[in-house]
Amino acid sequence: MEVSTEKEIERINIVDGKKEFSVKGIKGLKLFCYSTGGKIFKFKYQLEGGNYTTKTLGEWIKAVYGIKQAGDDAIEILRKIKSGEDVSGNNSLVKNFYELWTIYKEDALKTQKFKTLKSEMSRFEFNLLDIVKHVDIETIKKPSKATPFFLNALRSLQDEDSPKSDTVKKVLGRLNQVFDFAIIKGIIEVNPTRILSQNFSKNFIKVEQTPRKAIVDIDKFKILLTDINEYWGSIHIKNCIKWVAIDRKSVV
Repeated sequence: MEVSTEKEIERINIVDGKKEFSVKGIKGLKLFCYSTGGKIFKFKYQLEGGNYTTKTLGEWIKAVYGIKQAGDDAIEILRKIKSGEDVSGNNSLVKNFYELWTIYKEDALKTQKFKTLKSEMSRFEFNLLDIVKHVDIETIKKPSKATPFFLNALRSLQDEDSPKSDTVKKVLGRLNQVFDFAIIKGIIEVNPTRILSQNFSKNFIKVEQTPRKAIVDIDKFKILLTDINEYWGSIHIKNCIKWVAIDRKSVV
């Protein structure tokens, strides 16, 4: 079977097992689609001795990593082969999740530049790392084992009295980034927790939204403004919060 556009890839839905697709116009470029939801680009190329081998390029992510990016990576592999560089990408030294987290964190701190990164890393380490750090890579490579394990690990952060839905969602988002990184590095082939994000409301306790009454006490309103001023995120968000906190009728 063959695919040629991003829309075709987006529509692929595998019910059981996996299917292999050739990418039209790029010799050797394959797309492997799994029932877990993963869609992985791989490149089949020839070694000097005439034998063929396959290298994992990365997971298809809409508007992030698609046919063009995978094709560019395939061309780069061929360039390196011609220049005599090693493209095997042997990551066998990564034995468990803790070692994967360590190399991911080091890479993220070098390449991602935003103020809240360190605090987000700390949140992940505080909430989940101790629970999952000993999971070996071979288990992570098998979604049938890894997906339920990480689901239970994330659920352990919740209970009916303290759902922590926002925390769980952020920790899961970071977990997905770790596994996407592992795919790009050729450590694993499928992100075992992507499907949890796609079905978040079905798998986790949700916080019931309760309408808040307007703050009419001047002392409490001062506390609110102080908290807003101490917000360490985007200045645009801070200004928006201040704007909606004001009764605009009084300034018209």
